[in-house]
Amino acid sequence: MSEPQAQFARLPLHLQKHLSGATKMVVQCPRSSARKTLNECVRCDHCRGLALDPDSARSYLVCNWHATDEQESGATTIAGRTAVSEIMTRQVVCAAPEMSAEALALMLVERNISGVPVIAPSGDVLGIASKSDLVRDQVLNGETTDVPHLGQTVYGHDVELGPGWYETELAKKTVAEIMTPIALTIPEKASVARAAAFMTFEHVHRVPVVDEDGNVVGILSTLDVLRWLAQQEGFVIPEGK
Repeated sequence: MSEPQAQFARLPLHLQKHLSGATKMVVQCPRSSARKTLNECVRCDHCRGLALDPDSARSYLVCNWHATDEQESGATTIAGRTAVSEIMTRQVVCAAPEMSAEALALMLVERNISGVPVIAPSGDVLGIASKSDLVRDQVLNGETTDVPHLGQTVYGHDVELGPGWYETELAKKTVAEIMTPIALTIPEKASVARAAAFMTFEHVHRVPVVDEDGNVVGILSTLDVLRWLAQQEGFVIPEGK
């Protein structure tokens, strides 16, 4: 008897580029919460082959592994028994790949956030765009001019900048050009403990949370984890803090 279709998940394939110029196809493994190469995935017992979405013309790896509630795995701590879906931020602010870098910077400042997932029209996570990406792109690709004395108009006010300041314009680029293209995600049923370990290992401060179909249902940040830890110890954290 074949397994019910509902037990299968489609995992998008991503092209990982290295500074050396080498490339390889990678998949975000829901079982290990880590990036795996396509060759590693096809050797896994949970792999059910590759599929092509005729609407988006994108390829997917079909996987039948499902995250289970950590209560059944013998977790002894509350962090191991609590799913990320219970503490994540559900109102996700996203960016489109064609959005300008300037618009992204303005959105991050206005919403007081440090990064957002980049979502394709198909709903797939393409990567993460953050303040760090904006700064890195400006440092590596931007052009600045050191001037001894400079006058600027900032928010309608004339401001004179002293020696050592730099005059620069944000590069006319799109979010797709400056984002971190590796789409790290974590299943909504994964535990807070696993999420914390995953984020620490990958050196990231936020990660999109996805359901069994790969749809983004929330975002988990280090601030969400810290807020939850404080609340477990009885501290009252005001909403929005």
